[in-house]
Amino acid sequence: MRLQRRAALLRFPMNPLQIVDIAELTPGQFAAGVIPIYREAFEAPWEMPIAALEGFAHKRGRDSLLGRCLALVEADTVVGLALSGYLAAANLLHLKYLVVAPDRRGRGYGPLLLRASAAAGETIARLVGHVGCCGVLLEVETPESPPATADRSLRRRRIAFYERHSALRTGIPVPRPP
Repeated sequence: MRLQRRAALLRFPMNPLQIVDIAELTPGQFAAGVIPIYREAFEAPWEMPIAALEGFAHKRGRDSLLGRCLALVEADTVVGLALSGYLAAANLLHLKYLVVAPDRRGRGYGPLLLRASAAAGETIARLVGHVGCCGVLLEVETPESPPATADRSLRRRRIAFYERHSALRTGIPVPRPP
């Protein structure tokens, strides 16, 4: 008796991660992904208002010299964002906001967005005639700064994240309203 063997192809569900310009998202992805993620992490009276977010992102699309607004998309769901502006006079990328959805934190998504933002800074710098970008400037709230209701542990995690990825503390305070 002869055994017949058949090759079997095992299929694993794909869950690809993509980094795209926020301007390329559908209105549904923007409303269901970008806004809730931004709101959870950054909404405060002194931060960018939600109403200005879409315009800010669209002005910083793929070919913009103003900066980049990137979304990390997993299987059509927005799971993170990085919003930046390019400071031409200093040849620096100003990373204004970087956030990963709470249920995706700690999985390596933040470093993907950070590297993509830095690469975008390099691209913009070359487009304006520099050899490369001088660096990425970012601001992080100190754990003890107002408001009293702030999530202090999240602030500590943000600082630790950036330090793990070579950020240097300057000690320069950025005034914030009480």
